[in-house]
Amino acid sequence: MPTLIVHGRDDQVIPPSNSLRLLELIGPERLHVFEQCVHWTQIEHGAAFSALVEQFL
Repeated sequence: MPTLIVHGRDDQVIPPSNSLRLLELIGPERLHVFEQCVHWTQIEHGAAFSALVEQFL
């Protein structure tokens, strides 16, 4: 199944390296890393997050 991985570049809870590893494990899927973002991508970048998900779906 197509997968969209979304991560905040400055996440201190779950390091972005985890998303890179997921990308390696599940194949050529989409990874979007938000700049100037910690853990809550959907809150910190609400409009951009919603647009990204809407485009993906």
